[in-house]
Amino acid sequence: MFLAAFALWLPASAAGVPLAVSEYALKAAFLYKFAKFVSWPEGALPLGGSFRLCVYGEDPFGENLDRIVAGRRVGGHPIEVRRLRDIGGVGTCHVLFLSSAEEHRHRRVIREVAGKPVLTVGDVDGFAEGGGIIGLRVEGGRIRIEINPEAAARAGLHIDAELLGLARLVGRKSS
Repeated sequence: MFLAAFALWLPASAAGVPLAVSEYALKAAFLYKFAKFVSWPEGALPLGGSFRLCVYGEDPFGENLDRIVAGRRVGGHPIEVRRLRDIGGVGTCHVLFLSSAEEHRHRRVIREVAGKPVLTVGDVDGFAEGGGIIGLRVEGGRIRIEINPEAAARAGLHIDAELLGLARLVGRKSS
């Protein structure tokens, strides 16, 4: 059911449908949809507050992200898009996309949000294996999802089984 609903909402899906729109327009839609299939711990989403969807570093989405989330809600909360250049604000996000242009800072940002209920998403190879929660990568013209369930558990997040079923599950690389 999830795959069908996801495929109807998007022109392509994580299950390997070829990209029919720009890569970052599709990734912006994924960010919004991921939020619908993740549960945050009690108190992580403030009463009457906004659901914060953040982009750290260079913004590859342009207007796509704002357009996709305009007027939408997550768990009854209006979505606020934040673009961050400073690491100091990353812990206040609910979903945090780490730009590939900031790859050299990913580990530092992941350490900064360690133990906080922040869904980290990145699109560089090995992102989920390196401690991020969801990695998006393009393979053969299709977007593939990689999820690190251990990282999600450490953040206190629960990812719906239907989303887990669409992803390749990975674990953290040994240091």
